[in-house]
Amino acid sequence: MARDARRWTTGDVSPVGYHEHVERARALYGRLVGVPADRVATGSQTSVFTGMVAAGLPDGAEVVVVEGDFSSLVYPFLVQAERPHPTREGGRITVRSVPRQELCTSLREETAAVVYSHSQSACGSLTAPDAVRRAAEAVGALTVCDVTQSAGWQAVDASLADVTVCSAYKWLCHPRGVAYMTVSERAMDALVPVNAGWYAGEVVWDSMYGPAMQLSSRASRFDVSPGWPLWPGAVAALEDFLQVPTGAVNAHDVALTNRLRAGLGLAPSDSAIVSLPMPPEAAQAAERAGLTLSQRAGGVRLSFHVWNTEQDVDRALEVLAPFAQRG
Repeated sequence: MARDARRWTTGDVSPVGYHEHVERARALYGRLVGVPADRVATGSQTSVFTGMVAAGLPDGAEVVVVEGDFSSLVYPFLVQAERPHPTREGGRITVRSVPRQELCTSLREETAAVVYSHSQSACGSLTAPDAVRRAAEAVGALTVCDVTQSAGWQAVDASLADVTVCSAYKWLCHPRGVAYMTVSERAMDALVPVNAGWYAGEVVWDSMYGPAMQLSSRASRFDVSPGWPLWPGAVAALEDFLQVPTGAVNAHDVALTNRLRAGLGLAPSDSAIVSLPMPPEAAQAAERAGLTLSQRAGGVRLSFHVWNTEQDVDRALEVLAPFAQRG
């Protein structure tokens, strides 16, 4: 990215060159999550993709979401629920929230879509996409899975959901402003590309002026125009992640998390994310010690990835253990 930034400042770059980076990233991401490149859409933010999915749902649709799920996944559906239904009282769609553990048993015949995160942002709890798919198939519901907090440390099979979305700046270490969506054949037919612009055309260079419109026959019909300088970084990150088996990354990350959990007297888990019920003073103490963690959902949240070591965990334990003992 630094090399590209220097070329940008001298004007020695072109849209054609950046387009090649986008297409390269599309193919690499598809390899990572197990789908062909023509099933991958590129964009900027998760909420852009989920907003498109929500806008395309039919009037009267029921959507089931998980209580406490990340707002960029849930808000677009709530916005549609606040829009008036064209022929009856109430919202255009209905959104029903359920506990994560009850997701698969909460679907019913009127459920049109089930929306959930593979790994919860607040606590790292995992939901099995294959179980959700089976429950959704029984009632004919579309499945929408956010893999932002799992792709990069957890194996992701995007073919297990009709739609997956990913803000890749998290565990995939992309520049912020790069997102991906995968779509099944069913979703390709069901979704409406309400954000379509020139980059959604069958041939982008022939799609710059209307009113004639020929949208892509691939998932790129759901693309939004890319922020050019981000995509060389996206390619570099994906190339690195594809060189290392995801299982090895998972083992490294989860082992570090469980080292922390053991040091705090907690049972081991299968997640690279740990949420601790600690006061804000714990986060402040960590910051003074040069550690970076998040304050989420009334506690502190830590996650460990490829750049972390056991020494990082031990430093965190030194700071956080006194707060755990107070609790």
